[in-house]
Amino acid sequence: MIDEKALSFFGRNILILSFFSTLIVFLNQYIMLGSVLLEGISGSKFLIVLPVVIVLAFCFFAFTFLVIAGCFLALFGVLFYGIAALVHFILKTDKTTFMDALKLVFNSSSAILLEIITILLLIFVKKGVFTFSHFMLVYYIVSVITLGYFYRLLSHAATQLYSAPKTKVLTVTLIPILILLVVGVVFGLKVLPKLAPLIA
Repeated sequence: MIDEKALSFFGRNILILSFFSTLIVFLNQYIMLGSVLLEGISGSKFLIVLPVVIVLAFCFFAFTFLVIAGCFLALFGVLFYGIAALVHFILKTDKTTFMDALKLVFNSSSAILLEIITILLLIFVKKGVFTFSHFMLVYYIVSVITLGYFYRLLSHAATQLYSAPKTKVLTVTLIPILILLVVGVVFGLKVLPKLAPLIA
């Protein structure tokens, strides 16, 4: 059975990341679209439509938050299950279970909150304060720091859980980090440039 505290901790981190992601979408996209719709409306007319605008804004924010949170839960859920399976398959002993491995991975999920830095930078990219090249630079720097922090949390917890030699534990926990690093680089080179028109 999954540890409830670890699952709750993972879920809370996902919700925080989802909130800031939704906030950026709201500020960079929805407000811009809303301002176009409200052009030419002023005075008493604006006061009349204001409650409707507020309700619609809240609905759009809530809907976007649910979609992003659902996607993040699925993405990171599968990702963390895979990492736990890999680590446990190589390091497992008679005294440990897959759920133990999953618990330590979930407890290391606070590392993903560092990605909020990259997400918040999109506000300044949209406003023209930073270029897309600046965004890409920050993306790579924050990604490396995030993976480094995640590795530190994961490897430390794994050394406490598994009785294997420390060198082996550190090596095994490094494998998923290196895989994620390669995926992150490929994503940055192949996918993010295509999204530049939506970001910048």
